[in-house]
Amino acid sequence: MKRLDFLHLRTLSAVSIAMAGAIILYGCSSDNNDPDPEPGPEKPDPVPEVVINVSLDAPSVDNTTVTFTGKAEITGSTSVQVGVALSISNKPNSLDPELPIDRIAAKPDSDGKFTVTATGLSAATKYYYCWYAKNGDEYKFGSVSDLTTGGDIYTDPSGIDMAKAADLSSQESANCYMVSAGGDYKFLAVKGNDKAQTLNGAGAEILWESFGTTEMPEKGSIVGGMTYKDGYIGIRIPENFRKGNALVALKDKDGNIIWSWHIWATDKPAEQVYKNNAGTMMDRNLGATTGTPGIKETVGLYYQWGRKDPFLGSTEVDASGTAVCTGGELPIVTDCTAETGTIDYTISHPTTFIKFNFDKSTGAGNSDWLYDNKEKVNGDYPIYEKERWTSSKSIYDPCPAGWRVPDGGPDGVWTRAGFSESTGTVYLGYTFDNADGSKAWYPAAGGWDNYSGENKMTGGVWGSYWSCTARTTQSYCFRFSFDPQNKRFAPDASYSLSEGMSVRCQKIQ
Repeated sequence: MKRLDFLHLRTLSAVSIAMAGAIILYGCSSDNNDPDPEPGPEKPDPVPEVVINVSLDAPSVDNTTVTFTGKAEITGSTSVQVGVALSISNKPNSLDPELPIDRIAAKPDSDGKFTVTATGLSAATKYYYCWYAKNGDEYKFGSVSDLTTGGDIYTDPSGIDMAKAADLSSQESANCYMVSAGGDYKFLAVKGNDKAQTLNGAGAEILWESFGTTEMPEKGSIVGGMTYKDGYIGIRIPENFRKGNALVALKDKDGNIIWSWHIWATDKPAEQVYKNNAGTMMDRNLGATTGTPGIKETVGLYYQWGRKDPFLGSTEVDASGTAVCTGGELPIVTDCTAETGTIDYTISHPTTFIKFNFDKSTGAGNSDWLYDNKEKVNGDYPIYEKERWTSSKSIYDPCPAGWRVPDGGPDGVWTRAGFSESTGTVYLGYTFDNADGSKAWYPAAGGWDNYSGENKMTGGVWGSYWSCTARTTQSYCFRFSFDPQNKRFAPDASYSLSEGMSVRCQKIQ
C-alpha cells in the first residue's frame, strides 16, 4: 500500500467511533512471607508494569486519504510505539507478512494526543483498521473497525505514483496487458502497438470488470483504480489479486471514449509449440484465466473479427449463460448502419456488439459488422479494411505484446499442426498433442450470434477460433461442432466477420 500525497479530495461525513483499551504488556512482583530469610543473592528491582490505554476517534475520510486522531496513555515505559494498522484485508491486527497491512506509527504529544494520516489509498474502497502498540518484539492490537473511502474508482484519480509504477509498455505497446500480481502499473496511451500514434485525453475510466463467472465483482476487485497523466494510463491492481478481465478507457473532456484497453488479470499463460513448425501458441483462450481443461474459467472472451475490444464469454464450458460484469447488461447490441458500422464507431463504443450488415427489405448485405458499400464487386461482396487484423499485427489486434491473432486457412496454424478429428481427443471440445509434449485444449466455447446478437453458448456444443486471414466476406477460422444436425470439424473453416468468437493468440517469432 503506497502513501502518496493527493490534492483533489472530497470529505465524507463519518459516524463517531471510539476504540479504547487498556493493556498490561508485562510485569512481575515478588512476595516474601518468611520472617527470617536465609542470606542469598541480592534480588533485582521489580520490573515495572507497562500499562497502555489507547483510544481512536472517528477517522476523517476522503477519496484517497484517511486521517486518524487518538490518545495514548502509557505508564511504565518510554519506548512503546503506538499507531494505526490499516489494511484492505479484514485482519489489520495480524502479523502475517503475506497480508497487505500498513502500520503507521504515531508521535503522541505531551498530553498523549496524536494524529496519523494514510494517503494514496484507492477511492470507493473498504479498509479495515485498529490501533496497535509495540513493545520490543511484542504487539498488541485494539478492536477492528472499517471505513470506506469516498469517490468512485471508475472516474476519480487513484493517487498512483506514475514515476514508480511498472511500465507494461516499456518493450512494446498493445491493446491488451497481462498482470499477474497486485501493484501499480502504467502503459502508454497509444493506438495498439503503434507508439507513434499518441493519444491525448482528459481522463481515464474503468468500463467494466468481470471474473468470467456468475459472481458479480465489487468495483475495484480487478482494477482498484486508474489515472491518466503525461501520456500514460495508470492502473492499480489490488494486493488481494483476483483473476479476471477489465476494460479501461481514455476519454476526452466531454466523456467520449478515445481508445480502450483490455486488462487481463491471470497467471502467465504457458507457451505451447505445435507440430510441424506450425507456431507457438498460448495454452488458453484470450481472456481465460487458466488452461486447465473442463472448467468455466477456460472459456475466455469473444471478439468480432477485426475489433480490438472483447465481449464477455459464457459462465460455463458445458452450459449456457453470459458472465456478469460491473458495467451492467453487456454487450449493448445494435444494427449495422452507415452510422454504427464504422471503425470509428467501434473505437468510441467498445462495449457495443454490431450485428451483421444485412438489409431485410432487399436481402443485400456483406455479413460484416463494417457497413461500407453493400454493392457486389466481381460477383461477391468485398472485404473492406482488410488490415484490421493481419499477420504483421495491426493496431486493432487484441492480443498482448509479443502475441497476435494467428494465421488461418490451408497454410494456417491449425492445418499445419495436423488438427483433425482423428488426431484430437473429445472432451468438452478437442485436445491435441503438441510437438513439445504439451496438450492443447480447445473448449467448445460458443460465441455471440451475428444475426440476433445473442450468446449462442449451448452446452459445449461448438467452438470457433478466429484467424487474421480474411477471405471475401468472411475470415478463416478453426471451427467444430458436436451438434448431430450440424456436426463438423474444420481447421480451415470460414465464417462471417461479424460473429463473436474466441481468439487463441500466436507468439510473434
